[in-house]
Amino acid sequence: NEYKETVFFMTVNDINKVSDALKNRPSRFKFVREFTNPSLELKAEVLDDYELAKSIGDVSLDQLFKVKQHKELKEDF
Repeated sequence: NEYKETVFFMTVNDINKVSDALKNRPSRFKFVREFTNPSLELKAEVLDDYELAKSIGDVSLDQLFKVKQHKELKEDF
């Protein structure tokens, strides 16, 4: 198989559990990015509500946008 101009992604929950042989293999993975849960400041910006942002605790970005969607639906009624 030829994989010219193909980009491969790998997602893991814990990068420390991935074998060093795989992580450090030449021409396999050039970049490692960690996507952490949003900060209080980002939550407040997305929700436009600092108190709500403080009250929801530690949530993922996906969960944050669901909270925003729910908030907007409540505001429409």
